[in-house]
Amino acid sequence: MADLKVRWDDDARRYDLVHDDDDQPALDDGVVHTAVIAAVLSWGRAREGDPLPGFDGDRKGHWADPYDPRGRKGSLCWLLTGRIITPRTLADAQSYLDQALATLVPDWIASYQVRVWRRGITTIAAVADLILPDGREMSVDFDSLI
Repeated sequence: MADLKVRWDDDARRYDLVHDDDDQPALDDGVVHTAVIAAVLSWGRAREGDPLPGFDGDRKGHWADPYDPRGRKGSLCWLLTGRIITPRTLADAQSYLDQALATLVPDWIASYQVRVWRRGITTIAAVADLILPDGREMSVDFDSLI
């Protein structure tokens, strides 16, 4: 099964489509790669009591949450917006990534390990090292979670 290939554009600070030599969207057989990016970068619904980064009380949330019998979709990494990067912030990022990827274990990945670190003054970076059900290994890099 093919998927559209995406990559992180550091200048634009977002993921963007990759194009081939004919300027057509490139295809990728890395459906798992796309599923991991979607799980991490989709806004999961904040729980009651989670400190929200804004003052509007919006707990956001993935549109499919009410329809998924296994629980929450997306991650809570958006809650890190505006926080000073401390060891606690890094621990929260680790926890949010673990929660987001745990939903993919039954369908896409056999096991995973997430590493999170501070990059510069205002950036948290991460990598998810995955083992797929067929034994292949892959990594998905997140150069900028916040």
